[in-house]
Amino acid sequence: MRTSAMVVLAPVWGLIGMGAETVVPNPGLEGAIRTAVGKLKGDLTVSDLESPTEIEARGRNIEDLTGLECAVKLKEIVLFDNRVSDLFPLAGVSALEELSIG
Repeated sequence: MRTSAMVVLAPVWGLIGMGAETVVPNPGLEGAIRTAVGKLKGDLTVSDLESPTEIEARGRNIEDLTGLECAVKLKEIVLFDNRVSDLFPLAGVSALEELSIG
């Protein structure tokens, strides 16, 4: 049982470690995050994801919001004209004040 718990937690650990490379599987979301943080090249880290307060991601073919669970300072995100069906990654982003989606 302990081994399987470690296997399940291993992918999550990469999102938690400070400075660790993070995974943003959707290319459109990754591009919007890179624009928001001003980092067009190199690995996105958890520290990078913690910094933006606004992300403009209109019409970027986004289906998956994985990675945004680390965006703890995010106050506003624009997701118009995308195909997002699961908002769970935003559930713990307590700073979020405005979500534009449709």
